[in-house]
Amino acid sequence: MGDFQIWRRSVAHGGAPLGLLYAVAAVGKSPPSVPIVDVAVREEGLQIWRILVAHGGAPLGLLYAVAAVGKSPPSVPIVDVAVLGNLVLVSAINPGIIMRNEQDLTEDANTSYNFRVKKTRITINGVELKLKYCRICKNFRPPRSCHCIVCDNCVEKFDHHCPWIGQCIALRNYRFYLTFVVSAFAFFIYVFSFTCSKIRQRMTKSETNLFGLFKNCPETLALALFSLAATLSLGGLAMFHVHLIATNQTAYENFRQRFAGSKSPYDKGILGNIKEVLFKPMPPSRVDFRAEVASGDHHPTAANAHEV
Repeated sequence: MGDFQIWRRSVAHGGAPLGLLYAVAAVGKSPPSVPIVDVAVREEGLQIWRILVAHGGAPLGLLYAVAAVGKSPPSVPIVDVAVLGNLVLVSAINPGIIMRNEQDLTEDANTSYNFRVKKTRITINGVELKLKYCRICKNFRPPRSCHCIVCDNCVEKFDHHCPWIGQCIALRNYRFYLTFVVSAFAFFIYVFSFTCSKIRQRMTKSETNLFGLFKNCPETLALALFSLAATLSLGGLAMFHVHLIATNQTAYENFRQRFAGSKSPYDKGILGNIKEVLFKPMPPSRVDFRAEVASGDHHPTAANAHEV
């Protein structure tokens, strides 16, 4: 697990220095202040600032690199802004955190038997589903919800926890995650196509082979390989989520094969699924992060547990 954390941080946060390295290598020598700034942005600070600098450095750095090796069309900054904008949205929006209860509902003498055994059932479109009780959040999770072990919160319509973004992807931020993946995919397609075109032009102009170009212009080849890897990864991820949207599944349900061999109670047909996932109004947040916590707050009871 420790090795994975190191790899995750090197890729997610390493996008910024890598992108800037390509740009600096393309235009000249890197000043000694660049590593100092890179270390500084890794310190904990304001969430939005950390997102923009650490995570946003990759597309910004690649944009500078593209501009350094040749003129880029006006559409490239537009796509880059779309990538960063959706990255901020998916990272900053509450994904659908469910409020915790301070009192264990199963220990209340007035609760029913189903609550005491920590399970209850509901029926959705003719399919009976069991609501699981979360011992940490002390509530019955709504259908399609899950307790994220990384965020330590129950999240509504949990899809997955994205280690690259550092946020749960769930009910309220899923559409922004999807547009982020698609816009990043389009961005890296252009970067790869552009660098391949420049590699071909330089090989023709200098009458050298690929190995000679690697010696003279390593930053261009590095940018091409990096963008190719990103394009393949994001393309596969985008196609996977297109399948999930068409079948109205979450990644967690698909991984657990929750409805394998049977029809999902949430499947409304391709058009109905697309409408529900992408165009349904965003539900309000269940958590008021600005609310003040006062002594003697109301303890939820079994009567309002179904509202959670």
